[in-house]
Amino acid sequence: MSKNSVDNRRMVFIDGENFRQRVAELLHDQGVIADKNIYFSLDVRGLIEDTLGINGVEINYYASEIKTSKGYTPSPKIRKRIDRIKENSRRWVAMLKSQHINYIKAGNLKVKEGKKCNHCHKAQDVLQEKGVDVRMALDMLELSYEVENVNVISVSSDTDLCPSYHSLSTLSLPLLRPD
Repeated sequence: MSKNSVDNRRMVFIDGENFRQRVAELLHDQGVIADKNIYFSLDVRGLIEDTLGINGVEINYYASEIKTSKGYTPSPKIRKRIDRIKENSRRWVAMLKSQHINYIKAGNLKVKEGKKCNHCHKAQDVLQEKGVDVRMALDMLELSYEVENVNVISVSSDTDLCPSYHSLSTLSLPLLRPD
């Protein structure tokens, strides 16, 4: 496979839920939003471009779709939480698309019954994200093999992506790391 030559292409890969949760925590801690679990609007493109000092970057935002395990009926409390997550997600996706950010469904946010508590013997409902990191890592590596002069910029605090960062660095690709 021959590489396509592009003059210093910059591609941003955002681990969506990871990013959204961290931003929500920061905004909540700063008193900008009252509840970090509600929808909030954010100029994601502006934030990324201002941080990098670059305009017109291509941004891929990776996120999961919420699903319940077969045969599992969530509690009313979890059902309400699922509905809130779906509504917030719908609004968030519309906001991202209005900023010309590529929204990529890359995995599932599974809702399932967890282990029983040793004290009360009740099972706790669990939300577990699967597949986003793998898809994001594959896309970063694929791009680095296909395109010359590419800067891969990853926005994530998830250590699951460390092996892909190592692979990218062995390809002599510049990685932007926060200080």
